[in-house]
Amino acid sequence: MGITGEIGDFVDRTKESVEALQEAVKILSLGSDYKRYARFKLLIPHLDRYLDGKYRIVRIDRGSVGVPTVDDVNFCINFVIESALALQEFDFEVARIQEE
Repeated sequence: MGITGEIGDFVDRTKESVEALQEAVKILSLGSDYKRYARFKLLIPHLDRYLDGKYRIVRIDRGSVGVPTVDDVNFCINFVIESALALQEFDFEVARIQEE
């Protein structure tokens, strides 16, 4: 049974804020530019996975941003490539030891 009312709303908002902060810290700790990451997240659709294992693409209402342009697509492709290259250089063993 969940918490309802104003306290429940507060708990939900706090949980969402903490999760967003955790995501930002992960991105920054990997050496990524958070502004570029935020733009990337804004441009790509969201993927939901259901209990039956199937996925569904959810298009995000981009409001005044409009339909993605060729430049937006090129930005996303370049961001993924640059991120993959940066991850190759990241020493995951050192990060694992520091967590312990």
